[in-house]
Amino acid sequence: MSLIRCPECNHEVSSYATECPNCKYPISKMEKKDIFDSGNTIDFRYQDEPIYKAAKMNFYATFGIIISVLLLFFGVFLMISMVYIIGTIVLTFGLALTIISSIYLAIAKKKQKEAENN
Repeated sequence: MSLIRCPECNHEVSSYATECPNCKYPISKMEKKDIFDSGNTIDFRYQDEPIYKAAKMNFYATFGIIISVLLLFFGVFLMISMVYIIGTIVLTFGLALTIISSIYLAIAKKKQKEAENN
């Protein structure tokens, strides 16, 4: 059993619940948009749905962007500290991860729209 967030009231609800005990939102019949917006990437009931795969891709892309920003700041810090070789390597990895994560984010948004239209 996992806890998911109700898309209506943001209350934590069991993944096996049929409705939210707080607002009575029908959890078992979540709409495709709700699956993506709630970020339920650990709720495996929807893992065969294309919208679930898009939400999972969106989660990983967002996580990648956060890591890349941290790498970029650390790389700049190293460059300021005159550790040029390591700073250049960290900046390169941060920039590459930013580009890859941005592409994944765009693909996830495209897959979200495709899944919602089906």
